[in-house]
Amino acid sequence: ELKNRKSIFRKTGKKSVKAILWVSADGLRVVDDKTKEESVA
Repeated sequence: ELKNRKSIFRKTGKKSVKAILWVSADGLRVVDDKTKEESVA
């Protein structure tokens, strides 16, 4: 499931932005490797 989510995320056109998606109790977190910023959706 995580692999599928990564594929979909990469297909959004953000090839230059490498991000890791985490699904936790806090919600969906997107962490940008570039800016190291964490945002909770």
